[in-house]
Amino acid sequence: MECELMKLEAITVGPLQTNCYIIIAENRESLVIDPGFEAKKIINICKDTKLKYILLTHGHFDHISAVDDLRKAFCCKVVLHAYDKEIYKNAALAAELFSISINEQRLPDILIHGEEAEVEFQLPVKVIHTPGHSSGSVSFIIDNNLFSGDTLFCGSIGRTDLTGSNWKDMQASLRKLTGLSDNLKIYPGHGPSTILGQEKAANPFLQDLI
Repeated sequence: MECELMKLEAITVGPLQTNCYIIIAENRESLVIDPGFEAKKIINICKDTKLKYILLTHGHFDHISAVDDLRKAFCCKVVLHAYDKEIYKNAALAAELFSISINEQRLPDILIHGEEAEVEFQLPVKVIHTPGHSSGSVSFIIDNNLFSGDTLFCGSIGRTDLTGSNWKDMQASLRKLTGLSDNLKIYPGHGPSTILGQEKAANPFLQDLI
């Protein structure tokens, strides 16, 4: 997707088919959301840009496994909500449960606290705390795009049966998201993109929350 202010590239990486997003602003600054695997592919896309941030929607291994490879290639900062710090630290152990081997990643540079925050970038980046799938899950709003991680999918939502998950928190987060503009384009952590208005109309998990 291209618009006046930025270029957005979506790639699917790794054995769990995680969506990774690369955003490049007009001034060639870039950020990466959820670099789960396949660092070389991500680095190649970013090679002619100044990668400023790696934004993590949460700390699960399938969303973070290429973090340190990107850190080695670029001078960038990693952003994560503080509530997911332990999940992030234990990601390599969690990956072993799926018979997947990953390297332990160095701790994030910036830990977000609270319900909302902003990240300094050429484009406004709003961070919304959306716990449920994990206690530190967040969503990012950039321009008219919502990067929802494993909170909201096209036609579904993220799992709440994992360590650190909470169904009541998920319901509260979904209510928060349904209060946003229907025109927001949703880029989830897995599966196809969608439109918030379409999800409010057709996603069965949202029907009782509207």
